Amino acid sequence: MSVKVLGGFARGHNVETLNSDITRPTSVMLRRKLFDSHQNLNGINFWDICAGSGSVGLEALSRGADHVLFNEIDFRAHKVLKKNIDTFKDKYKLSNFSIFKDNFSKLLTRSTLDEDSEYILFFDPPYEKLKLYEEFFDIVKDLRFNGLIVVEACTQKTMSIKDFEAKFSKADKIYKQGTSFFALFRKD
Repeated sequence: MSVKVLGGFARGHNVETLNSDITRPTSVMLRRKLFDSHQNLNGINFWDICAGSGSVGLEALSRGADHVLFNEIDFRAHKVLKKNIDTFKDKYKLSNFSIFKDNFSKLLTRSTLDEDSEYILFFDPPYEKLKLYEEFFDIVKDLRFNGLIVVEACTQKTMSIKDFEAKFSKADKIYKQGTSFFALFRKD
């Protein structure tokens, strides 16, 4: 199975996905809602923290992100991610990305984000692993950076949007598609 890059210079590029229950690609409609509202990513460092196949990070590259960090800890998903990035890199002659296979909490706590740069931190863990969401929000509340935090969750497998905002924080914007949603938080 594959998904396509929706916009930018690589529009229509196929991104292979893993056929398993380890990862699930972000829905086309939800991706479209996010990237249609953020068409041009020039000047943005985009971090795809639980990257899976890399479709969201590759979309960010296609739309002009200055740098994309991909992180995926699962061995099988990381293999597919690396293959997708290598294909993208060879076809479009890009090098403005980095790939990690690390626990996201270690990656974030070790990282120093440049306060003069703009970031989008995209976090899309397995929906049912609430502990990962809790860990993520505990870490990012102490990170100092300018930009946006985008978290993907599901009203059936994670929690309702109302409960999500009550537990973590009131989102600046919500994008919904079916039972999945993005919660966007501005960080300045």
